[in-house]
Amino acid sequence: MTSEEHETADNRKSQECNVFADKLRIFNRNIQSLFNKMNRLEYFLDDNSIDVLLVSEHWLDNDLIQNLGLGSFSLVSCFARTNRKPGGTAIFSRGNELHLCAPIQYSLSLEMVIEVSAVSFMKIYCIICIYRPPQPNKSSIDIFLERLFSIVSFATSNFKYVILAGDLNIDYSGNDILKDYYAICLDHLSLSLI
Repeated sequence: MTSEEHETADNRKSQECNVFADKLRIFNRNIQSLFNKMNRLEYFLDDNSIDVLLVSEHWLDNDLIQNLGLGSFSLVSCFARTNRKPGGTAIFSRGNELHLCAPIQYSLSLEMVIEVSAVSFMKIYCIICIYRPPQPNKSSIDIFLERLFSIVSFATSNFKYVILAGDLNIDYSGNDILKDYYAICLDHLSLSLI
């Protein structure tokens, strides 16, 4: 294949990815107990043609979430607490999109500080779901920021597109110092809030 043919093939792949990304529907929710909201959630997902579901605070242990049936969705990645409940994060993909998703085995999750699930989608997207429990403790904020920076640095270095979602418990309306540190972290990595 000539370099011109490579460039044409790459452009075609890029256009296909862009068309698909325009149609990709991601839903993020702090669910605060997935188990008791499953019926309503299944109806919502079907009615709204969601492709990828991100949840924080699923409140399930690892065995339960690994074996959970959620309609046409399958678990792709999760973090479940072992020492304290509730908490946790998970990413599910609709069955017909499942072949495009793969769990990312790079995690700096630390229970009660930063809880992370991440997937690769179409090998160019990195979708990350993060939960940070509200903590007034300065040392947990420092650890959260260090690990967040590490996770997002990994993602931006290895994927063309990064989607970061979840419940970070940052008060944007108040005087939360964490919002400034978070903004600096995103800016340094050329990311922005949407």
